[in-house]
Amino acid sequence: NVGKLGKTGWMWYIFTPNKYENLPHNVKIIPMTIEQFNNLMQDKIGVNPHNFLLPNGTPSKNVSDFYVAHGKIFEDYILDADLWGFTNWDIVYGELSKFIPDELLEKCDIFSDEINTINGIFTLVRNTKKMNELFKEIPEWEMKFTTHQLFGTDEYDFTKVAQKIPNFIFPMYYP
Repeated sequence: NVGKLGKTGWMWYIFTPNKYENLPHNVKIIPMTIEQFNNLMQDKIGVNPHNFLLPNGTPSKNVSDFYVAHGKIFEDYILDADLWGFTNWDIVYGELSKFIPDELLEKCDIFSDEINTINGIFTLVRNTKKMNELFKEIPEWEMKFTTHQLFGTDEYDFTKVAQKIPNFIFPMYYP
């Protein structure tokens, strides 16, 4: 399904130490270990979450708390993108242009699939310096990124920040 969205300009970058073959043309694997991710966060936003892998192979911290900072953390990879976003892995996409037309995306700085709130399932953010650093308006974001506890910065905290943005668009305002 993701491969079909390539014809409309959608691109997926997956940062993982795992190797994959036979990927659609619009999916790019970026080799990255958990240690490299920690170092990248330190370089880009000045905090190191000190993540490590648990015996079952999952990160020691729920990495969804970092979603809101991906525009800054991964800025070197998204230079040509108009928008960047975060989503859950178990989502099946339809033809996105049917419910998120380009005309709508051109008007928004943040798009969420949930009414008046950010949802970690599908959120898009305009790729600008201001929007990529918006996470810094979250109170105590540094502590939340470095504490091995789930805070929900991607949904709860970022919602409060996003609601102040004039061009925050969610389904209630679909044309």
